Amino acid sequence: MRNKKQPIALPTPEQLEVEKHVEEIMNPGVSATPDVAKTEAVASAPAASSPIDIFQGLPADKIPLGGPKTAPEIPGRGGKSLFGSVADLTRPPVVAAVAPQRTPITVSHVNEQAAEQPVPTLAKTATLGGATVASATAVSVDRLARRDEYADAATDSAVTDIMASEGDALLAAEDTVRLRPINPVAKQPGRGDRWRKRLTSRWLLLGIPLILIVLAAVPFTRNKLASLVIKQTLVVVVIDSKTSKPVSGAALVYGSVSAHTDGTGQSTLQVPYGDGTLSVTKKYYASYGHKESFTIGQTAAPIRISLEATGRQVPLTVINTITHKPLAGVTVNVSGTSAVSDSKGKISVVLPTKAPTLTAKLTAPGFNALSTPVQVTDAVVTANTLSLVPAGSVYFISGASGNLDVIKSDLDGSNRQTVLAGTGKEDPANTSLIASRDWHYVAVRSRRDGSQTALSMIDSSTNKVTQFDTSSATYTPIGWSGHTLLYDVVRPSQNPSQTGRESLKAYNADQQQLNQLDQSQVVGSGSKYAYQSYGNFFVLDTQLVYSVHWNPSDPTYDLTAQSDSIRSVSASGQGKKDLQQYAASVGSSVQAAHVLPGTIDYAITDGTDKTSYYSYNNNTVMSDTNVSAATFNKTYPVYLPSPDGGSKTLWSEPRGSRLALLLGDRVAGTPNPLIATGEYSAYGWYSTQYILLSRSGSGLYVIPASGVPADSAPLKIANYSQPVQSAAAYGGGF
Repeated sequence: MRNKKQPIALPTPEQLEVEKHVEEIMNPGVSATPDVAKTEAVASAPAASSPIDIFQGLPADKIPLGGPKTAPEIPGRGGKSLFGSVADLTRPPVVAAVAPQRTPITVSHVNEQAAEQPVPTLAKTATLGGATVASATAVSVDRLARRDEYADAATDSAVTDIMASEGDALLAAEDTVRLRPINPVAKQPGRGDRWRKRLTSRWLLLGIPLILIVLAAVPFTRNKLASLVIKQTLVVVVIDSKTSKPVSGAALVYGSVSAHTDGTGQSTLQVPYGDGTLSVTKKYYASYGHKESFTIGQTAAPIRISLEATGRQVPLTVINTITHKPLAGVTVNVSGTSAVSDSKGKISVVLPTKAPTLTAKLTAPGFNALSTPVQVTDAVVTANTLSLVPAGSVYFISGASGNLDVIKSDLDGSNRQTVLAGTGKEDPANTSLIASRDWHYVAVRSRRDGSQTALSMIDSSTNKVTQFDTSSATYTPIGWSGHTLLYDVVRPSQNPSQTGRESLKAYNADQQQLNQLDQSQVVGSGSKYAYQSYGNFFVLDTQLVYSVHWNPSDPTYDLTAQSDSIRSVSASGQGKKDLQQYAASVGSSVQAAHVLPGTIDYAITDGTDKTSYYSYNNNTVMSDTNVSAATFNKTYPVYLPSPDGGSKTLWSEPRGSRLALLLGDRVAGTPNPLIATGEYSAYGWYSTQYILLSRSGSGLYVIPASGVPADSAPLKIANYSQPVQSAAAYGGGF
């Protein structure tokens, strides 16, 4: 157990026997409790002579004085030891018992006559057989009385010496035990302590740097050691030995490091220092292998490798189907080999000559995969200019089948599929489609059973169709705020005198949650009442801005206590408030014009035909003297903000006899024409890279957001069937 004190060592059995023996010799009355009755009986018993055993029963083999080698010799007896045996000692007659005392006593020969005399005491010494014994040891006279034949000076002297030596040995042993230092039990070191001691050893700390210095002095080991912590950057460029064009997709191996060349025929490897073999392989090319060596401090120069083709070099070019610009990073796989296009869209692929054409598969991030035949020729031919279509799909309503179907296709019009087939009962005037600005969701309004109108949502990632609202009401989609569709509901079958005949709703497509934003109120009773109606809808970022107007059931109804207003509410239904109020009156009206992105002008006319002008900005409506009848009555285009939050603005406007398609900044400033011809109008955005156009109200086209070159034309997607409706509030999809 840790921290336990070291116990004091106990004397051995031999030491205990010696101590007992000496104690009995020096204090004969201490071995047992004095018994007075027994002592008196012994004192009155007749004296007798019997052998004396000074060792009190100690076995003979344990007697330290026994044996001729240790016992002193008796003078005048021819070398005999003091005691031949224990039986040689006899006890003289016992006269009286002496009580044990530890005070000095006087020792003398005892007989019957002397027993009645006073016993003198000796202060410091006593005489035993002619020898002097220290009085510090109390000795009973009768215990050491001897027979006359042993009571001589020589014997007394020998006994004295023995007792003295035994006492000295005993005292020395006691001193050793008493003075021995008590040391705590040493803590046994654990495994962690042993390793800590080893790792912090002075020789180890001094030896490791010395070993590293020695190893660093040798080039081979120096490179190996350096490779453990640092690597050498190696640039490898692989070209075709005949055409000197880059070889892409070549496999590079250096030790455990591997890589492939890119469209420029280049690759960068992190290789260890030292010697190694660089190998380059590619199908339809002869393999390459060469030993390389890199040392510390050396900057590896780029390695240029020429591979010899074993097949035919076939040049390919890859472009974007919409922009007609070259595409870099396109991977071409054909006949078990692959290559990657460079920044100019060029690819040089080596193919076997066993067939005139082979099928190639082209893949690139953000584009639809393409499988197409290529001609196995080393000449540049039009058939080997391949184009990829940007990934994504558009939705539109088509009447090609005789019904009004919702169709999905790629941006080039390929891969057409019917997502929501028409029933043949749809009302063309009440069927429309409007997509969120990122085209993730598409809302469809249709009367599929001939009696009730339904609103359905299509998730473009899965083509799942969800119907979320249906009734005999009239639904007017307003626009999207993120992934929330805002729309107006009017219930013609409900009496205007009832609250909620008209309401504004919002459907969160992500959460599939339908909320009511506002509903019309009614005042009055009977045949005389007034009810609210909504109009002039605009979706500006997260806010729906609209006008609220009181309508009397009878021209004589007094509207003095009521106020019309310009109101806003967030797409989540929070923060509804009247931005501007004005007196309601019979014959009053409000008109709105979306004059710039984020800016709406209002012309409010009261019952006396007096018109006041207001302007909306940043969810605030204020009177604006800069607005006049001349500025307000101008024709303003539908501004379509880009889906990245409106960093750019798309719109089309008449310029002379032509229709100009323009792209400007956030507030429609610095407009640039996108197309030379004047027969296309803005339909909507498809990401920030592409723009959808409408031609003659029935054709859907796509162009790059950068515009169409003079020698090119918009790419047609499909013909669509769509009723002509105003999309001033949102644009796109109508």
